[in-house]
Amino acid sequence: MTITGTFTEGMSAGRGWIALMLVIFGRWRPFSILGGAFLFAYVEALQFRLALAAPAIPTQFLLMLPYVFAIIVLIRVFRGAAAPGALGRAYDREDRA
Repeated sequence: MTITGTFTEGMSAGRGWIALMLVIFGRWRPFSILGGAFLFAYVEALQFRLALAAPAIPTQFLLMLPYVFAIIVLIRVFRGAAAPGALGRAYDREDRA
């Protein structure tokens, strides 16, 4: 990880979708999201381990592994996930009472 002072196209390498899925997976709770991040980091590391252990498997399939895992988890978790009530509402300071 690094901190840059500029935006570069593709700097997240497609991981933004996994980050969004992590928020849904964690049901908007920080510690659940942290646990999910460790789980997905494990799957990401597994991808590299499998590339070394089984060179016969095409690299493209191994690169799909975190995304396929994310879709499977999202399908299982999304059934019971409820977004916060104010998620789609615009914030207006004047409405605070």
